[in-house]
Amino acid sequence: GTGAAGAPAAGGSDTTCGPASTLPGPMLHDMAKAVLLPKMETPMSPCAFSSCHTEKLKKANLVLDLSVPDLKALLVDKVSCEAPALKLVDSSGGDAGLNKSWLWLKLAAPADPSGILTPNPAWGTPGSCGQMSGQEYGVRMPYGSEWEPAKRAAVKAWICAGAPGPT
Repeated sequence: GTGAAGAPAAGGSDTTCGPASTLPGPMLHDMAKAVLLPKMETPMSPCAFSSCHTEKLKKANLVLDLSVPDLKALLVDKVSCEAPALKLVDSSGGDAGLNKSWLWLKLAAPADPSGILTPNPAWGTPGSCGQMSGQEYGVRMPYGSEWEPAKRAAVKAWICAGAPGPT
């Protein structure tokens, strides 16, 4: 079932990894990268689309554009600006890694009808990186839209596998 704004219900499948992917790590990295980053022929990713995570604006101190060749180097085990108790992507893999990865929580955590994330004590004290008042942890991503299941699955599989690098 889903909650507000299409958010997965608490305890739903979006908090567990399910069967481990049999795909090689570099392939999982490339699949997640294809979702998160733009392609040469379409220079805007959904994450840079509204100019949020571009080199110029760096919303939440995060850049997701063509300048990024390696998601692992960019995101894995780096502290999240919005939820400093969590990593952007936790490298431990499995359900624990998924639930400690701020990138995944931004895609899947419960939110109110306007997309503002419902605070969770496990996230610790919110950081200060330009969030609007009343949005301690920001809003559900991608902003103003919902990804189709295949795109979410690619990011989830990568994180569940321990967020391997491109090689």
